[in-house]
Amino acid sequence: MNEEAREVRMLVLSILKEGRIQVEEADKIINFITKVSDEKSKPSVEAVSVMAKEGVFKLEKLVNDLGSNIEKAVQNIGSRLTTKTETEKKESSERFSFFENKEIVSENIDKLILENYWGTIRVSGEKRENISLDLEKTICGRNNEEANERNQAISIIQEIKDNSLYLYLPSPNPSFKDVINLDLKVPEKISLQLGTISGDILVYKMKCPRK
Repeated sequence: MNEEAREVRMLVLSILKEGRIQVEEADKIINFITKVSDEKSKPSVEAVSVMAKEGVFKLEKLVNDLGSNIEKAVQNIGSRLTTKTETEKKESSERFSFFENKEIVSENIDKLILENYWGTIRVSGEKRENISLDLEKTICGRNNEEANERNQAISIIQEIKDNSLYLYLPSPNPSFKDVINLDLKVPEKISLQLGTISGDILVYKMKCPRK
């Protein structure tokens, strides 16, 4: 390697030390210098400059890609923190109790079909003509006002079709741990069809089989 080639090599090592190119790029340039030096030709400044710029360009691209990945990671973490905060708010809510009573005329009703996906169903047969329904609600909320607003939105729905009385509640919101237990006093001879997924079904003193 001649003196001029050594000078160019020192220039490449200086650029490498500054971090403008990577070791692999420096090796390529030095190998190129050695090759042309053996051929007794001087490497042009333009050739060295082009190769160095390629190394710098790749380094800049790596940094940009890393920055993009960091930004995505930050956004993802921010999204998780927001979700965690919302979850903590729901978990920090208090529980409030509400009671409601309904008297339902059961004249010409042979069958009661009831679905409650919020809690337990208790049915007692009595010598009576109408149906008495008590709703025992435990509603979650950050304060009494919020809980009362949610309580007002949860009411029993009733329909009569073909001598059958249908009673059901709207589907529960899984984000809240609300509980609604239903306690009914019904004519002892009425037929029952009851369903729940989150509580018990308790039946007392009925003279008709339930389904």
